[in-house]
Amino acid sequence: MANGFDRRIATAVLVLGLVVGLGPADVTAKDLGMEGRVLTGKLDEKARAERAMPRRVDPAAPIGYEMRLEPFAAASNLEKSEPLKGFGSRVKIGEHRQMPEAFRMEMGARDLVWEPARGGGEVAAFSVTSPRARALRVALDIRRLPRGAEMRFYAPGDSTAAGGSFDAEFLTSQRKAFGAGESFWSPAVQGETAVVEIWVPAWRRGADVRVSVRKVSHIHESLDAKNLSDVGSSGSCNRDVACFNKWLTAGDAVAKIVYESGSNTFLCTGQLMANPEDRYLFLTAAHCINKRKEGKSSIFFWRFQRASCGGADPTSVLQTGGGAKLLFTSASGSAGLVTDHTLMELRRDPTATLGPVALLGWRVGDDPEDNLRAKIHGVHHPSGDVKRASRGKVQDVWQLQPDGSLAGANPPTHYQVGWNKGTTEGGSSGSSIMTGKRWPKQYVIGVLTGGLASCSDRKAPDFYGLFEETFRRFKKFRKHFQ
Repeated sequence: MANGFDRRIATAVLVLGLVVGLGPADVTAKDLGMEGRVLTGKLDEKARAERAMPRRVDPAAPIGYEMRLEPFAAASNLEKSEPLKGFGSRVKIGEHRQMPEAFRMEMGARDLVWEPARGGGEVAAFSVTSPRARALRVALDIRRLPRGAEMRFYAPGDSTAAGGSFDAEFLTSQRKAFGAGESFWSPAVQGETAVVEIWVPAWRRGADVRVSVRKVSHIHESLDAKNLSDVGSSGSCNRDVACFNKWLTAGDAVAKIVYESGSNTFLCTGQLMANPEDRYLFLTAAHCINKRKEGKSSIFFWRFQRASCGGADPTSVLQTGGGAKLLFTSASGSAGLVTDHTLMELRRDPTATLGPVALLGWRVGDDPEDNLRAKIHGVHHPSGDVKRASRGKVQDVWQLQPDGSLAGANPPTHYQVGWNKGTTEGGSSGSSIMTGKRWPKQYVIGVLTGGLASCSDRKAPDFYGLFEETFRRFKKFRKHFQ
C-alpha cells in the first residue's frame, strides 16, 4: 500500500478545519448500488419560462423604493480567502454587509408602491444596491405574505428572474423549517443591484405583508476569489466537459454550489445522486458544507458549461434557489476517521427550472483495492469556472487520520488519484470521481477532499473520500440510498 508515494505527503498535516466522527463499523453491504437515471419535470418549457418572468409590466421602470448602500471599502479582505488549492480548501467569493439602521425597517403593504401586474393582480418592488458588486444576494426576514403571493429576484430591466418564482407557501415552510428569525437568502442576482418583487392576486391586495432586509452578500472579484460571471480563468490544462461526450449525461448531475458561512460567501461543487425514491439528494464535501444554516443558504448553478469542446463561453446560467436540508455530514460527532462527505436534499424541485435532470449512479461492496489503477473521470467547477472534466487513474488508497495526517490503509478512507487530462482546483472540492464507460453505468466512488495537483504538476496527488466507507459506517447516510 502506498508504495513509492512521496513520504513528505504521508507525514503532512492536511488543513481540513473540521472534526469528523464515525460510529462503530457496520457490515459492508455486498453488491449494492444503483445505475444513473434521468428524471423529467412536471412543467414544460413554456410554463418554466412564464414562472421566471417578472410580474412588473415594465421591469425597467423606476423602482418604488430603493436601498443604496455606501461603497464597500473592504474589498481587499477577499485577498485573505482560503487557498484555491489544498486539503479542505474552499473558495471565498463574497462578504456580508449588514443593512444600516435606516433600511432595517419592516415593510408592510402600505409601505410599498403597488401597480397593476402582468397577467393580473398587483405587484410592488424594491431594490438593494451595493456599489461595485459583481453579484448580489439578499437576506430577508419574511414574516408574513398573503396566500397566493409570489416573490421574484432579478437585476433592473431583466426579463428573467434568477431562480424563478418563490410562492408564499414555500417561503412560509422555509420559516417553519428553520425557525423564526432565520433569514431567507435570495438567489444570486448578477450586478450590483437586486430587485425584490412581491406579487399578490387582486383579491389579496389588502392582506398583510411583513418583510425586512437584514443584510446582503456582496460578491466581487479579487485575485483569489471566483466571481459568478467570470469565465475562463481556471488553469489552461482544464478540459471542457463537452470534450468527453460519454460523460455529458453524468455531468448534467453536477452543479456549482454557492452558500453562506459565517460572514462570507463560498463556492464548491457537488452532484445529485440516484436513490430509490427519486428524491433530489445532493452529495458534496463536509469541509464545504457541514452546518444546517450553510445548507439552508445554498443555491445551485446548473449547466454552466460550453456547448462544444473549446467553443463559445456560455452567456447565462440556470440556478435553483431555496436551499437544501442537511441530512448527513461526517463533520458531526466525536473524533474519528475522515471521509469528508455531506448529503443534502434540495428543497425545490430542480426540474421546475431545468427540465429533465440526471442522478448519478453509485456502487458499494467492492474492495477499494480492486479500484487500484482503475480509470476514473471527475466533473467539476475549478475555481468556479465553467464545468470541466478530468481523466486519470486511482493510484493508491490511504487512511486519513483525525489530525489530517495520512497513514496506512486499514481501513482506507481516501483514494489517491493522478491525472492525465485536466486537473482540479479550489472550487472543485465536493465533486466526485466516477468509474464506468457509458451512462447509466457510471458510478461515484469518491468525493474530493483536496490535493496538490495543478496544471503545472498533474502528477501530484489528489485525494477523494471513499463513498464506500461512508456508506459502510453510517446508517444515517446509508438509509437514504436503500
